[in-house]
Order: sequence, then C-alpha cells, then structure tokens
Amino acid sequence: MGDGSKPVLQAGGIVVRREARVSRVLVVRSSDELHWLFPKGHVEPGESGEQAATREVREEAGVVAVVRGFLGRERYTRGLQRVEVSYYVLDCLGDAPADEDRETRWCTPAQARRLLSFEELRVLLDRACAGLTLNGGSNAYRQFKAW
Repeated sequence: MGDGSKPVLQAGGIVVRREARVSRVLVVRSSDELHWLFPKGHVEPGESGEQAATREVREEAGVVAVVRGFLGRERYTRGLQRVEVSYYVLDCLGDAPADEDRETRWCTPAQARRLLSFEELRVLLDRACAGLTLNGGSNAYRQFKAW
C-alpha cells in the first residue's frame, strides 16, 4: 500500500455505449459487493492513466473500450493511505473475457446516478454528461453530448 507519503495512483473509466437513440454507461459492483461504482484500479509501473483505465475496464467488466478524454481526479483517504484516481471517458468497442467476476450493468445516466454508491461518482457522471472537466481548463471531451 505505501507509507502514506505518496498517494496510491489509480485510474478508472466512465464507459459509454450508444444504443440507437440512448446512451448507456457502465457501472460495476465493488470487489466486496457492497457498492456500485465505475471500473477502476491501480496504475501499474510504466503504464499511463489512459492505459490503466482501459485495462481495468476490460479486467473488471469484460469491455473493450477506447479513451475519448480525461474527465478529472477524485482524491480520498482509505485508512492512512491517500488515493488519487484519474477518471477518463471511454467509448465501448465491444466485449472481451473479464478477469474478475463482477456484476455489471449498462444504465442510462439517470439510472446510473441512482445506482452509484458515492456522491463523488455522481458528480463525475454529471460532469461527463455535461461535457465538463473537474479541474477546469480546456474541455478534452466536448464531443460527449449525446445524452
């Protein structure tokens, strides 16, 4: 885990799948099965945040996706360890075998908002739907307006 001096770096993805006139977003059960959230996990040595988000989406949910843009960062403390998660918006390309046995759901943004366990994740979803970034500055995902 670390000694608390440096945050644990993680990356996650808000994956979008377009179906006819409806866009759906992917949510997964946490590994302890207590919460609904977006796929995320540790950034491996030598891996970019984008690569980690894409890998975690495939491992946890069995979804192949491509990063469309950076969304923002969430910071929290778990025990004595600081955690920093970079979130990206991804487009679903298809399915692949999942490495983990997680329950997954494709939801409308409104359904996902009700299902997500943490307010911070609902804020990320709202910003993704609005085409905004958490950290201000240029909007890396202005095309994301189909919702």
